[in-house]
Amino acid sequence: MKKKSILLLSFLLILSFIYLNRIFSTSNHYVNTFESFKALAENTNIDVLFFGSSHAYTAFNPLIIDKESKTVSFNLGSDALRVPFTDLIIEEALKKTNPELIVIEIYPPSIPGPENDLIKGYQLRALDMISNFSLKKQEKIERFYTNKELAGVYFPLIRNHNKWNEMKYFKLSRKENFNENTTFFNNGYIGFNTVIDSLGRSKFNGFKEIIAYPEHKKTKIDETGKRDIVELIRVAKSQGSQVLVVSSPDLRAKFDWSESFLDDLKNICEQQEINYLNLNNHYNEMGLNIIDFRDPSHLNIQGAIKTSKYLSSYINKNYKLKDRSSEPIWDSMNKIYIGFNERNKTASFQKQLKFNFIKEIQLKMIEMKILNNKLNAKIYIDKTNYSKRENKKYSISLKIFPYNIDELSDYSKSRNWDFDKVDIKLKDKDSILNFQLNSKIKEVKQLELFLFNSEQYKGVVGEKLVLKNIEFQ
Repeated sequence: MKKKSILLLSFLLILSFIYLNRIFSTSNHYVNTFESFKALAENTNIDVLFFGSSHAYTAFNPLIIDKESKTVSFNLGSDALRVPFTDLIIEEALKKTNPELIVIEIYPPSIPGPENDLIKGYQLRALDMISNFSLKKQEKIERFYTNKELAGVYFPLIRNHNKWNEMKYFKLSRKENFNENTTFFNNGYIGFNTVIDSLGRSKFNGFKEIIAYPEHKKTKIDETGKRDIVELIRVAKSQGSQVLVVSSPDLRAKFDWSESFLDDLKNICEQQEINYLNLNNHYNEMGLNIIDFRDPSHLNIQGAIKTSKYLSSYINKNYKLKDRSSEPIWDSMNKIYIGFNERNKTASFQKQLKFNFIKEIQLKMIEMKILNNKLNAKIYIDKTNYSKRENKKYSISLKIFPYNIDELSDYSKSRNWDFDKVDIKLKDKDSILNFQLNSKIKEVKQLELFLFNSEQYKGVVGEKLVLKNIEFQ
């Protein structure tokens, strides 16, 4: 009887530990990703799989890939996922599906192991999807984590033991709840409709004009890194899949990346008889603009649409994949694509001008796009003869007037304005100014652009540009 009681108690303790281990798991979007992946893999074979960091899951949209390449694809990218851990995720994925093509995203920070607590923490999002009984997982953990960290790495209960008061003990799901107004999630892709801030736009505005990588950057891939990449490719090829290595668009690339690193990566891929595609060499072909980035290292929804279309074209030219477009699974995903496309289509306006705000500042062109209650405007100005000393005191104001005043923002209504507006400071280095305006206006009755003294507003300085009945295409 005593022995049975001990066995029962041991059994209950084990169940309790398993239950609490799940409860104490961190809620994050990779749970959404992996559960969605398993559900799709149970329903059909997946033709194209994407792996890598957040650079992968914000750049490659399976809806676009599937539409353009007639495939079924999924994005298994995870935050800051390093190359030494990516083969574990590929091995886990290959237990559930047999892809024709595996696309692996790699850029300079992908190669070394996690170098600080934050990056180590990010690896756990992916590692939690791998069984603790995996010998390969144990080897990787022992390689990069200290003995003091091991218990926390393996067991979320120990990792998050100080969060007893924060846990919801009857909520088993660890999925993240997305804000549908700002975020789009589908098949592992996470898209954001935000645009890089003014500081980032100012710093990287000439990113397409820089054609070479910095000469002073001579960082190469060390021997350990090369072995990790070769092992990653070997695992990706292990079930007969074709493999493509890519580097995602990153505004920092032509400023900070090492050409020696990129040459090493290209050489490794050639030796392994696979293709390497650095998308940072194809900005113009993709049609990427500064406002296609969410921040310096990640694309927003519009940037991902452009990048995914370009990558689809590359895949179509270089790989022969099965056409899935006649299958019910493809038709159901295409219906999601139609809804996504309708939600994220842009309306644009462009006009060439030769208008002087003042003698020294001439407006040459204005471009505008409306998307998801945001108006993005770009104006091109010539201020060749403008004094830098005077530069600090001027700003440019953009006002848009709707046909329907109900479309005005709440802020404009609270001020009893009949327009929405945004101002931007004039800087001596700027010849292209980017405005972003949160606005529900769909049709613009009138647009006004003018210069004013931002130190002491005394009305319009010089001439005001007025354009009426703006027609967006």
